[in-house]
Amino acid sequence: MLRGVVFLVLLAIRILAHPHNISTPHTPAPRATVRAKAQLTLPPEIRDALRVREGDEVEFTITEAGEVLLRGMTSMPTDQRWFWEPEWQAGEREASEQIKAGDVEIFDDAEAMFASLDKLGK
Repeated sequence: MLRGVVFLVLLAIRILAHPHNISTPHTPAPRATVRAKAQLTLPPEIRDALRVREGDEVEFTITEAGEVLLRGMTSMPTDQRWFWEPEWQAGEREASEQIKAGDVEIFDDAEAMFASLDKLGK
């Protein structure tokens, strides 16, 4: 396992109340059997809802009401944590909105792009 790993919460769901897991006569709730050493396999629809895959972790929280919340976790090297900092994510959202609005400039080559950036800096 990588040294200096941080965990990023991807998605928190209430397993019993999640829309994917509402039991109807035609769609029974997903189930899993506890095996030796208290192991179980998450059904595909639960893995999809948690957005977890092999190697990811899950976190369990027991509420005061006795419900169990399950949160999908993924790990990343700490040298990539900067990307998930609030300031950087704010910039990512701003850039996405600009792209969506068509507020973009297309360059023929890297030289033209850097020239344009130099003009902005002056």
